[in-house]
Amino acid sequence: MTENPAVTAFREYLRIRTDQPNPDYNAAVEFLKEQATSRLGLPVEIYGTSENPIVVIKWAGSEPNLAALMLNSHMDVVPVFQDKWSHDPFAAEKTEDGKIYARGSQDMKSQGMQYIEAVLKLKKEGFTPLRNVLITFVPDEENGGHEGMKKFVETDEFKALNVGFAIDESCASPLDLYVVFFDERSNWAVEVSCPGATGHGSAHMKNTAGEKARVVLDEFFDFRKTEGAKLDGKPIPEIELAKITTVNLTIVQGGIQPNVLPDEIKITFDIRVSIDEDHERFYEWIQSVMKKAGEGVEAKFIRREGKGIPTKIDESNKFWVALESSIHKMGADVIAIACPGNTDGRFLRWVSIFA
Repeated sequence: MTENPAVTAFREYLRIRTDQPNPDYNAAVEFLKEQATSRLGLPVEIYGTSENPIVVIKWAGSEPNLAALMLNSHMDVVPVFQDKWSHDPFAAEKTEDGKIYARGSQDMKSQGMQYIEAVLKLKKEGFTPLRNVLITFVPDEENGGHEGMKKFVETDEFKALNVGFAIDESCASPLDLYVVFFDERSNWAVEVSCPGATGHGSAHMKNTAGEKARVVLDEFFDFRKTEGAKLDGKPIPEIELAKITTVNLTIVQGGIQPNVLPDEIKITFDIRVSIDEDHERFYEWIQSVMKKAGEGVEAKFIRREGKGIPTKIDESNKFWVALESSIHKMGADVIAIACPGNTDGRFLRWVSIFA
């Protein structure tokens, strides 16, 4: 049985190793350039750097002076643990029932290819958009996006594209329901250093690093428990997740051998700050924990992003109205939620672009 060309192209894209921390962007860029020129017949520009390239395919509108529509996706995917997979994560194997197994099949190479197929379908139907449509593929999203979209929106090249509205990633839904993100939590990460008295493990010393680290852990985990309780009884907790602040211990460092007290313990937390949280109040709470833990305890912020700027999801936003009405015309419903994680959409919102 002949495979649909859209599926064939999608599987080819999946086989390109763009997994972090060493994504093969060059191969991805060449693939996307071929898609633009051979399949779409559209011009393509490459921005950014060779290490972090940005692909922009442009479909010119009949009124190009209007604000453009950006259809954005990221090329990179998260790392894999090969032994945890039932299929080779980069073979894009398709089973008899049509399922495709591959890293990035949902997050988010599928959406990038859907953009291409949608434009191809419309072009075959003879449709010409009113405004420019930009299909963009960016790097580094799985590392936080700081070397990709964050830098791109600050360039003159991006500003010249005149983007007014962007569709970025969301999550897969098995129902006739589209989930769209209009806001997201702020990405914080903090490394807490707990210095202490050192000596032989048989001693009973005061002000040890372990004692100080315990205070920090107790305070952070008590806070974590309180926040988690806010989800109790919610019918779909995932929808409410962006309304709480999550605190998760990710790294613990310290000590040189079993019978020596460490002179310092470092503990790192991944923190996603609720869309409803007062950032200054939360920052002051963290500082109060440092003071409570004891002398010399400090919090070093690895990341401390500002509060998000939500996209308006009402009649004042003509782009939202168009998106919502289009989904309804397809016989589906739409639910707008704040993303519990982070996407490149936040960088677009920071420069006042609806996303």
